[in-house]
Amino acid sequence: TLTRVGGMVPPGMTFSSDWVLSGTPTQGGSFTLDFVATDQIGDTGAFFYPLTIQDIAPAELPDAYAGAEYNAPLYPVGYSNACILSVVSGTLPNGIGFVSVPAPSQYEPGTFYLTGTPTQAGAYTFTVEARDPGGLPVDRTYALRVSLPRLRVTKTHMGQFSPGQIGATYIISTGNSGGGATTGSVTVSEVVPAGLT
Repeated sequence: TLTRVGGMVPPGMTFSSDWVLSGTPTQGGSFTLDFVATDQIGDTGAFFYPLTIQDIAPAELPDAYAGAEYNAPLYPVGYSNACILSVVSGTLPNGIGFVSVPAPSQYEPGTFYLTGTPTQAGAYTFTVEARDPGGLPVDRTYALRVSLPRLRVTKTHMGQFSPGQIGATYIISTGNSGGGATTGSVTVSEVVPAGLT
């Protein structure tokens, strides 16, 4: 008889009582299934099966903002160091490129990056393929949303006063520290010191 005694079945898959591993894996990585075999006279033997699920991570990309720098890593899971990621279909946002990271680098070797500064808001869909000499190609389709720049209002004030002073200057300054130019309007209020109007 054969008994599974440990290890982890990849998410999305099952191991049945008749020793069949089936299903659609939902997560890449390296997994091990541990077994014990028992013969008719009760002798046992332990062994394990290594299983590698190839994938591209992450499953989703963070949103980008027009006019703001964007960097998002993508990396192959379960592949050799010779694996190459490439965009095989779809459209990247204008201003965004897909680059690999050679070693040595300030980034992790073997990682690929979507990087740049998108210039136009919109929804973009593209497919990335992982391929190396020793494995089957794996595709993952990404949806990347580029939004209008975030508005971050900053407010400062200046002024030094003494009791009874007349004609002093009190300055309120506002600005936008968000990435890129923004359109629209915003109302800023300020509580001025008592006695000033």
